[in-house]
Amino acid sequence: SGLCSSGTYSSGGASSSACTACPAGMYCEGVGLSAPSGACEVGRYNPLTGAASRGACGLCPAGQYQNLTGQTSCFPCSAGMFCAGSGSPAETPCPAGSYSDAPGAAACVLCGAGWYQARSGMLACDACPAGWHCNATGLGSPSGYCRAGTFSGGGASSSACTRCRAGWYCNETGLEAPSGECSVGTFSSGGASSPQCTA
Repeated sequence: SGLCSSGTYSSGGASSSACTACPAGMYCEGVGLSAPSGACEVGRYNPLTGAASRGACGLCPAGQYQNLTGQTSCFPCSAGMFCAGSGSPAETPCPAGSYSDAPGAAACVLCGAGWYQARSGMLACDACPAGWHCNATGLGSPSGYCRAGTFSGGGASSSACTRCRAGWYCNETGLEAPSGECSVGTFSSGGASSPQCTA
């Protein structure tokens, strides 16, 4: 018939002697085309020439994305971002309470107990601040203050924080260190919440 076959086109007419393979990132669906019939959609790519159908445009794998049409490859998601599933047209920031420390993540990592992350799109979690506890995974903010009788210099992963040391008292919530030594004539084996400790 002399028409360009599927996967090719001819910009100079229908003569098969002048047919050109469909360029990478495009597809040529049908015979006798004078131009490629389409470009791979966002979230898809095709590294090969001569594609004869839209199906030749593969989905970007999980951890990668493509926000442009007619492309021959996909981009790895940036650190602090993720690309769940296949065919992602864009990166998604890791939500508060999670992070991604390397490019190409298909999912974010939840902050562990003792850690939190208040912002989205971050590369790491922050240690729970002094005087506070972070007693769960995936926290966007500290869980609460250390209770009286306890303290934390930072990174507390339990609501119990650290029990006030023997011979000392911790008389407020949210302490970074013990409040002071037990009063003369009193003693504490630990966990005291007033200067009188235990007689």
